[in-house]
Amino acid sequence: MVWRLIFTSISLVYKKVGDLANILTFLLQLLTGLVIPIRSLPKFMQYICYICPTTWAIDSVRSSLPEISPILPFGFGAVILIVSVLIVHFLGQFLLRSAERKMQRDGLLELY
Repeated sequence: MVWRLIFTSISLVYKKVGDLANILTFLLQLLTGLVIPIRSLPKFMQYICYICPTTWAIDSVRSSLPEISPILPFGFGAVILIVSVLIVHFLGQFLLRSAERKMQRDGLLELY
């Protein structure tokens, strides 16, 4: 899961994140077209969906099905998927390092 580093950095800073993780997981499923088709969502939510790499992974799988039209042709979707995964990965690394530095600075890293 590409969001793992971001969720980990959140859990380092905020200790009890069980409920938050459930909410974020549901929102992620909602905003990837897994629960509701993206074209059925309001326009502002569609733009949020297009940022999410998971949307493009699901769309790549759907493009292989015969009667379902993908958001974009497979080649474009694959390029967007790769670029968005890299962006989310580096963002997650940055957030995780920032959270670790904060924990070290506050002297809380030994608790884990």
